[in-house]
Amino acid sequence: MKKIIFLIDTIAVVCFNLAVVYGQTTQTLRSEGQAVEARQILQQYEMALRGELEQPIKCGFTAIALLQADPSLAAQFPALAKAKLQRPTLPFSYTTPSGRFKFHYTLTGPDAVNSTSTIQLNVPDYVYEAGLAAERAYHLLIDSLGFLPHADDNVDDPALDFYFQNDQAYGATWPEFETGQTRGPAYITIENDFNGFYTTGVHALRVTVAHEYFHAVQLNVRNINGDSFFFEMSSTWFEDVAYDYVNDYIAYLLNRRSLPFGFFQTFGLPLNSANGWHEYGACIWLHYLVKKLGPERFRFRNNVVYDFWQRSTVEPALAGMKTVLESSGYALPFSEALREFGEWCFFTGARADTVQYFEEAKTYPPIDFGTQADGRPKSFRVNQDTVITASLPPMAIHVYRAARLGQDVRFFLQPSVSSSEAALWKITTISGDRTQGYSKQSGTGFASFEVQAPAGEDTVVFMVVHANSLPAAQAASYQLEVSRLGQQELVNALEKPYPNPFRYNNGRPLVVPFRIRESAKVEAVLLREDGRVIWKMNLGTLPAGLQRVIWDGLDQSGERVASGVYFLRLLVEGFHATTKFVVIN
Repeated sequence: MKKIIFLIDTIAVVCFNLAVVYGQTTQTLRSEGQAVEARQILQQYEMALRGELEQPIKCGFTAIALLQADPSLAAQFPALAKAKLQRPTLPFSYTTPSGRFKFHYTLTGPDAVNSTSTIQLNVPDYVYEAGLAAERAYHLLIDSLGFLPHADDNVDDPALDFYFQNDQAYGATWPEFETGQTRGPAYITIENDFNGFYTTGVHALRVTVAHEYFHAVQLNVRNINGDSFFFEMSSTWFEDVAYDYVNDYIAYLLNRRSLPFGFFQTFGLPLNSANGWHEYGACIWLHYLVKKLGPERFRFRNNVVYDFWQRSTVEPALAGMKTVLESSGYALPFSEALREFGEWCFFTGARADTVQYFEEAKTYPPIDFGTQADGRPKSFRVNQDTVITASLPPMAIHVYRAARLGQDVRFFLQPSVSSSEAALWKITTISGDRTQGYSKQSGTGFASFEVQAPAGEDTVVFMVVHANSLPAAQAASYQLEVSRLGQQELVNALEKPYPNPFRYNNGRPLVVPFRIRESAKVEAVLLREDGRVIWKMNLGTLPAGLQRVIWDGLDQSGERVASGVYFLRLLVEGFHATTKFVVIN
């Protein structure tokens, strides 16, 4: 049987090639099996401090930690090295009533904050709002979630110091302890006005204070030690917990056609990547886990994110996540969690189900299937048996879409790994549509399974997941065989209407799928329970295959029909059929 071989370039390779064209160089550091594009992150913050970026960056914390871990880089990044030598000096300060936080600011020059003061005498509203945000972050993290508070710095008093300055970054947290220490104090810098940022004004101020304060708390749990993705993922998750209505993190999900790519375009990158962009969008991994595993009555206490942080003191972040999830408290295999996370990421935008999946999924973009190296889409028709060949790094996902022309399809995933590792390779298929409902199946490496083609849809999306989270895990190639199981025989058939019951005011029409064996004239007639015809439509001559009758809930005169039982009768040359549904108005 003839086979077509598709050599699919991963999104990660595309990103790398574009980065070279864009003039960026990257240096990959490996720590606990995690690839950190350190030089790119350092360069981004260096340019931010110089005022040379086209768009602001989210956080300078990782760049600062990287420089602290390798002081020999100071000569290559002089602006960052100079900033790290000493704290900023600003003339005014405000300490919150609790004494926990002190905010330093100026009213003149490029670092000036807005001087408007209407809330507290002689304190700019901007500074006062930052104080409120810091206290809110403290109560959520310390009182509700149970973290240790930030470490006292004792420079002039125990208060944690914030400095407002203009450096093209939302904020940054600056550790003030030696690399060899496991934890210690820090201070924080915050943007002074947020002009030109994705989120602006007091909304940007609040989420930034929450984000950076969590960094200060994290540094009293453990040092960064190569787990920058975990620090940034967690802080971005927390800022959205603290201020659910702001949604600054969505900037890192949006699909883009230039660097940096949004999270939904970079599934081919490992979940634990840190490149100055991906790690912020990856916060939805934690949103997925908290919603799946957290208690409904109170979203903070006994939170899985807290458990991750407690475990991170004894093993690297990724290994700690696996340990926690597979413990008796959660009993969720890590590989299954990553597979299901990919599934959740399909249900966004127009496909969003905010009850079952992400709460804010309507604002997320759809998964971008992308293109192959030759410009063809990562979508294809299953008009003959197909083999997809690609390479996938650990903790990453490839997404494809196949039109199968009414055929049942068999999937067989064969990764280039040992049989013992094959269980860490997953495949998920999603078929169906929003109106009829979705059908989901999953399998593992070296285990085939079949996906049936229901009458009402003809496309299947499938994801290949490399869920090996071990530190020594490497990229591996795979082959995915997509085999036809025979064309469905074309027969005349009338399918069940949906939605049933039908409600006029939900904005969705009634859809009645049907198949016809050959081209024919088709007419649809709607009858009340007493047999009276209230609506009819001549659909004309239709080609063989799947078709639909669509009804808007109005009778022939344009009036809404009453609640009750109705029948739709399909009249085809040589074939008549009737189906029943209920209307509720």
